Amino acid sequence: MISLREKLKLAPFDWEGFLARAPLGEVKQTEFERARKYAEDWSRCPVGNLPDILPREIGLNGKRREPTDCKLYELGIEFSWAIKTGKWTEAKKLLKQINKLGDALVDTEIARMITSLKEIGYEVVAP
Repeated sequence: MISLREKLKLAPFDWEGFLARAPLGEVKQTEFERARKYAEDWSRCPVGNLPDILPREIGLNGKRREPTDCKLYELGIEFSWAIKTGKWTEAKKLLKQINKLGDALVDTEIARMITSLKEIGYEVVAP
């Protein structure tokens, strides 16, 4: 599935790689500044790397950005703060939580779509 970041044709940012190097002091100031900027952007933070199938709010520019799921929203805000303040262990933990919750929400959304298609008469074959 395509992520929101990919849909918007934005360059990828390797959050896991960044968080592996940051605590060791192996991150240049320019990369740290880019990470801080990206952590504040719903389309570039780890939430933006989740599949675009997830329900998102419509922004003022008409594009979908922040997640509608309250817990995922909170995790994204906490992740941004952890990056800004250099709390690398917390950021790693939050990244794992974001990905785990994202996977569960994608599964739920797919199941909801399959149910809706069946209700209107489509035959859906699971892969």
